[in-house]
Amino acid sequence: MTSTFQKTQETSLTSENFTRLVTIVQTRLLLYNKRRTGELEAIKVQSYASRSCGLDELDESLAKDLTDVEKHLMGTQDLMRVRGKRGRPVPVLIPPDCRKALAFLANTAQRKKAKIAEGNLYLFPNSVNGYVRAYDSLKTMCNEVCLLAPHRITSVSMRKYMATLTQMLNLDKFQMDWVCNHLGHTKSVHKEHYRQMSGLVERTQISKLLLIQDMNLTSKFRGKKLEDMDIKDIVFQDDADDEEEAGFQENL
Repeated sequence: MTSTFQKTQETSLTSENFTRLVTIVQTRLLLYNKRRTGELEAIKVQSYASRSCGLDELDESLAKDLTDVEKHLMGTQDLMRVRGKRGRPVPVLIPPDCRKALAFLANTAQRKKAKIAEGNLYLFPNSVNGYVRAYDSLKTMCNEVCLLAPHRITSVSMRKYMATLTQMLNLDKFQMDWVCNHLGHTKSVHKEHYRQMSGLVERTQISKLLLIQDMNLTSKFRGKKLEDMDIKDIVFQDDADDEEEAGFQENL
């Protein structure tokens, strides 16, 4: 994306290379934030102009308690609030590699050079008064890079992917609320719809429980959290037994 932005600056600006930059930035924000396509594509320039930047809006008493990493994140990632499902405001974080490109796309003079209609209010404008569809941007970029299954990369699959990861990280109640607020849905939807769709949890976590029960080792792990149950000796012992049996069969 950085190279595309630099080329756009270095060459004569046209509606074509302006739209190319829109396509790349849209895709980057979509995948980074795991947002619905409809939420991202309809962002208005005003929402971008009203974004939160740096530590300026943070109360001093809170700022002093931040770690160095948290301060760095606050200083390098801006935050927009955009219209989500059913009119609910949802957050869109702007990673560092998008900041200059978005400033360029929102710049009135650059939009005029690219022949964007003066009355177009959208941050990702098309050639008339609408916006570029984020679904099309994502598909364009996925088809351009070397992916085994580009059709599997969708905003829905990315949201399910994030929901799956939240299980693996053992987030507490408040942290789970943060994730749900970011994704723009209720905790019940998060648990019942997204989390149950993934086979990853079934094969990596539920299988752990089944192995422990199957080998009658429940008492060994009593009182432990699932992520703290170390079953390396069980799993790798099975592999060693398989190799030993294979060697025995070869010698027969």
